[in-house]
Amino acid sequence: ELSVNVSKEETAYIAIHIEKFRSFPTKN
Repeated sequence: ELSVNVSKEETAYIAIHIEKFRSFPTKN
């Protein structure tokens, strides 16, 4: 049960990071 919750939280975290990366094209 916890594994599923963690997976969902991790997916959301990754999605947020992807959105942030998309917001910032190639700054590095």
